[in-house]
Amino acid sequence: MDNIVHTIANIVTGLLVVFTAAIATWEGSTDHLVSLPPAQVAAPDFLLDDPSQPGEHPFESWTYGSGTDLRRPEYNATVRFRTQSVDASPFVSIDETKAARRSRYWGFDSSHFPLNGRVWAPVGDGPFPLVLIVHGNHSMREFSDPGYAYLAKHFASRGFIAVSVDENFLNMLDDENDARAWILLQHLALWQSWNSNPQHPLYGSIDMERIALVGHSRGGEAVATSCVFNRLSRYPNDANVLFDFGFSIRAVAAIAPSDGQYQPGGHPTPLRDVDYLLLQGAHDTDVCLFLGARQFERTSFSGEDFHFKASVYMYRANHGQFNTVWGANDYPVPMAWLINHAPLVSGEQQRTVARFALGAFLEATLHDRTEFVEWFRNPNALRHALPEDIYVTRYEDSTFRTVADYEEDIDVTTPSIERGSISGSRLDVWHETELRFRDTRNSEQDNHAVYLGWKPDEEDSVEPLAPVYEISVAASSWAGWELSGTAALVFSVADYGEGDRLIDFTVEAVSASGVTASVTLSRYIVLPPPLDVRLTKLDFTENLLISRPAENVLQTIEIPLAAFVADNPDFEPGNLAQIRFRFDRTDEGAVLIDRIGFCDSVQPGL
Repeated sequence: MDNIVHTIANIVTGLLVVFTAAIATWEGSTDHLVSLPPAQVAAPDFLLDDPSQPGEHPFESWTYGSGTDLRRPEYNATVRFRTQSVDASPFVSIDETKAARRSRYWGFDSSHFPLNGRVWAPVGDGPFPLVLIVHGNHSMREFSDPGYAYLAKHFASRGFIAVSVDENFLNMLDDENDARAWILLQHLALWQSWNSNPQHPLYGSIDMERIALVGHSRGGEAVATSCVFNRLSRYPNDANVLFDFGFSIRAVAAIAPSDGQYQPGGHPTPLRDVDYLLLQGAHDTDVCLFLGARQFERTSFSGEDFHFKASVYMYRANHGQFNTVWGANDYPVPMAWLINHAPLVSGEQQRTVARFALGAFLEATLHDRTEFVEWFRNPNALRHALPEDIYVTRYEDSTFRTVADYEEDIDVTTPSIERGSISGSRLDVWHETELRFRDTRNSEQDNHAVYLGWKPDEEDSVEPLAPVYEISVAASSWAGWELSGTAALVFSVADYGEGDRLIDFTVEAVSASGVTASVTLSRYIVLPPPLDVRLTKLDFTENLLISRPAENVLQTIEIPLAAFVADNPDFEPGNLAQIRFRFDRTDEGAVLIDRIGFCDSVQPGL
């Protein structure tokens, strides 16, 4: 009997080994991928240099840190500048057993966290803007900060001091994201002390009025929290802890960020009057929901100075390839064997997108080259300039004025603007809805939109009337608005239908005298269908991560009012009375529409 049991056990073990080997060596499937036809819209004709290409600045590399690090030789005796440790214990809670084990490994505890950084700096007198880059959660034994050398070198060549900040000693902890944010601000305090000290070699070489924070994963959430902490006088979760920062953080960029790991005082993290960039891959198996969309919605502007926010959603990008240490596996072995690698772009292609988007963002925000904003506001710009893939982009700036954002009430007939009304006809579906992620267990995007659907009516005549969604506004509502010259109609839209048909429709502007002018959506963009993903190789593991294959991702469209005048010279934008979406170009479909309004289509400084 024992021999039989032993034989069966060997057979089962052998089958498991064969199955595991087969799964591990199989790259996965691309059957789910959707595609777009060749670009229907010409590349934009603005003349800008490629922000993914190196700049002209020579640069040098060095490190700073404790000078006594047990695990990191680059932060040991070879550091250029030695730094003092900081007491982060108010922000970190670790049980005694784990704390003792981690202290033995690192050689310090949370009351003596080091300030370690890898620096790439332009050679010259400066002053140069400062960019801090911070990683997210990973194995604390596989150090993450070297993984952004490709970004830091690129930034330095374009005239920015770039620092990849070491926070590996916070990895593999829970409830630590406020500590990540606070430590970033301690690094800024360090750079400020160097810059203001006449005896220090870096005296006067840093432009502390021009600071950007770039974070990946949990670091992408931490940079937003840092910006909030920077403006507070006390720690929201313990007012006995004083803050005294006040740095000039002008820009925040998040790569595949988490959201809600930390909430200041139990509230979602707000951002106000700071430029914000969001990057996300649809095939991200780690942060497998587009969580950064929440922070994008929570980023607002007062309108006193020009600011903008933008997002780039890349279809075949994952989480780890934005960091060269993390690579193609968003999870360690054995889970890595189950990840569907077949759809992914190469790591170099994905990092080219990061260099491009972040390079343009920093040029616009820290070098005041606001023309680089055009890379984000024109949805076809990135598609012509970047590696072949599908990109969905959003853009909004402080000149935007809202007509309808679907957040004000539960009445589907009222827009956000006063003295306005909404009507619809021949629509199969019409209601306002909360946008949801592709995992219904963690679903809320904290944003609402209108859901419109239409299909042929069998009782229609030979020439049926097209379904229409219409916003009417009284002339008095435009008081103080500039609806001519450089203004543009703005809205965000997503295909919410099924099947492989591409959605197109007509946008009409109607004056108070009844003059109608129209343009088609496809004149500006080929709207992508829902971007289905297959993150893992097995149905079981796929269902553990997501509940449905596509995320609801909105695409921002800007239509200059001049385009309506070109269609009908009798149309007067200043007398606009109605904005109409006529679903006359696709027989059947469904869309989500949000953030309808107007903005200045020419940036300040152009």
